[in-house]
Amino acid sequence: MPERHARHHERDDLAGEHRFGDTGQLILLFLFLGIWTVDALLIKSGSVVSRLIPLWIRIPVSIAFLAGAYVLTTRGMRLVFHEKHEVPAVIRSGVFRLMRHPIYSGCMLFYAALWFLTLSLLTVPVLLLTGLFYWYISRTEETRLICKFGEAYIDYQKQVPMFFLSLKH
Repeated sequence: MPERHARHHERDDLAGEHRFGDTGQLILLFLFLGIWTVDALLIKSGSVVSRLIPLWIRIPVSIAFLAGAYVLTTRGMRLVFHEKHEVPAVIRSGVFRLMRHPIYSGCMLFYAALWFLTLSLLTVPVLLLTGLFYWYISRTEETRLICKFGEAYIDYQKQVPMFFLSLKH
């Protein structure tokens, strides 16, 4: 798997990812899951807040978020990494019609789903840090995309939001 992943980073039709993107995502994932698990099982910081939103509401909402996360990440990954583009161009099809970073949006939805299930107060700082991390690596990657595609990517930025769905297309 590492060789396959490395080949994706070297393809001419891709602009490249942030060099700490994968490592940062793993660190934040393990940090979130660790705090979330300890809090859900032992500390239960969200117990006061969770009384306001019953579990029978939190479970289906979390499942919907997880489904959305799955759709965004798998469709985004398929368009970027599994389809070789002979002529490099800004991807504007599929989920990229709705947002510029559907893979990162899907990852954030995953975190939101787990958070909403327990309403853990201890994970809120990690959620905020994760959101800032995705924003930072997205901005860095967009700088590379502008260098590679110029005005075409700048126009895309003006027409399509970074993370949240745009239903105008």
